[in-house]
Amino acid sequence: MTDPERVHDMLGHSASDYGCDACFEVMDEVAEAQAAGEDISRRFPEVAAHVRDCAACREDLEGLRAHLEDEARGR
Repeated sequence: MTDPERVHDMLGHSASDYGCDACFEVMDEVAEAQAAGEDISRRFPEVAAHVRDCAACREDLEGLRAHLEDEARGR
């Protein structure tokens, strides 16, 4: 984690946060886009901002993306 990320994590969430429920609704699409190499901040800017701020959603997204990548490799 870089220093700016650490500071951002300590300061908390934005007032315009997308929210966990809304993030969860599109998480499969976001994970598929990430696994395909897309920059999710362009296609899903609200989700990208939310997962930057929310450790739980970030971990879920990373896990789902890793699963998709493993599946694509035939594991």
